[in-house]
Amino acid sequence: MHDPVSFGRAPRARSMLPMGTRRLPHVLLGLYVAVCLVALVVPDVFGAGSRIEPYVLGLPFAFFWYAAWATLTFVALTFYHRATDGGRE
Repeated sequence: MHDPVSFGRAPRARSMLPMGTRRLPHVLLGLYVAVCLVALVVPDVFGAGSRIEPYVLGLPFAFFWYAAWATLTFVALTFYHRATDGGRE
């Protein structure tokens, strides 16, 4: 007989992290989101992020700043996924 709560659901994947460190990826992701928020909002407040010059890698500074944070966010979420799910589907 099936458990009525879990009937029809896929079995829950077990984390590959030891019991005490399962919260660590969540805390690190929360800190990263806070740093990302400050890095994307504060330069516009002080006018540093809205400049066109200097050019970085041939891009205006403001465009490079947001593109760099988008790339770093992709990398951070990839590490978060591997830490919490183990890369399994």
